[in-house]
Amino acid sequence: MKRLPAAALVFAIGFGLGPAPAKAQFDRSIQVELWNLRAEIARTLRLDLQRVPLTIQLPITIAAGLCGTSVDALSAQARQGIRTCAATDTARTAQVVSTTVR
Repeated sequence: MKRLPAAALVFAIGFGLGPAPAKAQFDRSIQVELWNLRAEIARTLRLDLQRVPLTIQLPITIAAGLCGTSVDALSAQARQGIRTCAATDTARTAQVVSTTVR
């Protein structure tokens, strides 16, 4: 599992995935599953597939954007003990992953 470096946070804020409302910030991270986009991410970044992680731990505000859901929905899910989501946005996910594998 890899942690998100500061550069990726700057990138995320640039995509409008900035801070969540205070009520949603109780839960700091979500495990984003990349398995469904790994091949596309590897092609986009020109990496061997093995270099693209299966999951990446991200702040809930960033995870929501990559998984095509809202912070409120992920927060509700996390309160029920489900702390994962599947990435759906290949371009954004590839940019976040690029900061962790290079």
